[in-house]
Amino acid sequence: MAQTPVLHTLPAELVREIIRASCEESSEIVLPVPTPPSPVLSASQFCSRWRTIAHRERALWQNFRIDLPDALSEAQYETLMNYLANGARSNRLTLALRQDVHRALDVNPAIHILITYAPHLRSLSLELPAETFIELLTLPVPPLALHHLEELSVGVRVTEEIEDAFGAVDTLPSPFFNIAPQLTTLTLGYDRLRPIPLMPFPIEPFNLPWNQLTRVNAVNVWCDVNHFFLFALRSPNLTEFVLTLDAEDTEDPESPDDISTLPNLRKFHVTFLDFYRWLWTNTTMPGIVDLKIATYIDDLEWEDDAFEEFMDRSCFNLTHLELHFGLHNLCLAMPQLLNRSPELQELTVRWTREDEPEEAMDNTPLMALLAYDPNTPLKNPQIHTLRVDATRGSLQMLTSRATAPNSTLKEVVLYAREPAACVSVFATEIYRIRAAGVHVRCEEIVFPDKWVYQDQTDLDPRPMEEDDEEEEETTGSEEEEADAEESGS
Repeated sequence: MAQTPVLHTLPAELVREIIRASCEESSEIVLPVPTPPSPVLSASQFCSRWRTIAHRERALWQNFRIDLPDALSEAQYETLMNYLANGARSNRLTLALRQDVHRALDVNPAIHILITYAPHLRSLSLELPAETFIELLTLPVPPLALHHLEELSVGVRVTEEIEDAFGAVDTLPSPFFNIAPQLTTLTLGYDRLRPIPLMPFPIEPFNLPWNQLTRVNAVNVWCDVNHFFLFALRSPNLTEFVLTLDAEDTEDPESPDDISTLPNLRKFHVTFLDFYRWLWTNTTMPGIVDLKIATYIDDLEWEDDAFEEFMDRSCFNLTHLELHFGLHNLCLAMPQLLNRSPELQELTVRWTREDEPEEAMDNTPLMALLAYDPNTPLKNPQIHTLRVDATRGSLQMLTSRATAPNSTLKEVVLYAREPAACVSVFATEIYRIRAAGVHVRCEEIVFPDKWVYQDQTDLDPRPMEEDDEEEEETTGSEEEEADAEESGS
């Protein structure tokens, strides 16, 4: 007689807890995706008894991450819809939907899933081909009834063939995402970091309820000045704003009345592609406590006067600061920021571009600002987390702070091209820091590809090629005319 499998003998309550623990780690896609999110365990992975228990526990079926295959059979589609139906009764569904291949809207299972379960979604993450979004924004598609949606993440999977077409989407605002009375958190952009495009990301056609938003992440798209003020002025309750900016030929305000104030903004992370002065001269952010400034270019000078005026108007006191240097002169801002942030708790100082022999970044002066000197008060004494590139100067600074009297330092992150070699080279310093009770870890430096911070005209050679063809045609016609004149004479 066959023995009952051990799995079948486990108490139902224990099985329920195992399944619940497996499902809790599932989450929607957040862009950019640093690591693949944990997969949701499907009931098909369990034995029959486990499936029975799982189906009885509705709360287990609220988080779904679905990678739609290129071909979905009718039986697979029916099974999928049944699983979604199990969790749809609570109006708290978290759905992350990913699709690689474009399919027409009338035969696209992703659209059918959205229309069916939109009223039950709390969080929705879409990673779909650009062609699908073009159809959603340009065709007369009925709006989704997203009555309970609080978080929306839109990741556009764009290829070189369709990139120009998506960037040129110019249509009346689509109603597809407009019915979302509880939406407060938005992630919008491409599914991965892309180079500076020739056209900004088409934000307007999405027609989102801007006035409700409190958190916006648009880090993987290039926003111009119009996009920035679309968010800033239409979203008065904005508390978190992450974006990548470029604004050519934007002028300073004519009067103080023209300066825009973001009164509720607490977290502001900005990556500059170029032309950053306009942001400091056109805005005031009195409430920010978490600031990140990143640059990848080195052919502009940091305009210290504009930034200082911005700080004078804003009067903020930072607790979290990240400076990712792409140009050397940005380090001029660091002393001012440290002096104005006595309550600073976390500090990140990074060099974002690969060093060329003639432009190697020397962070020794910057590290000297933070080092402990027994003859002077400790700079920003409340800092408990420091993230820096691993250099001799930064390790000396970290050692001095870790061993200082009444040190508050708890965590150190060192960035190096080869973390293992970093641990070996700075073994003595790391040992002393750890001996002081500080947690130390090394992470690999990941430099963005050079096309991220290249000039826009360097990215797409097509206009130059067209100009060359026109010149060749002009030259050819001139030569033909000259030959004709010679033969006539």
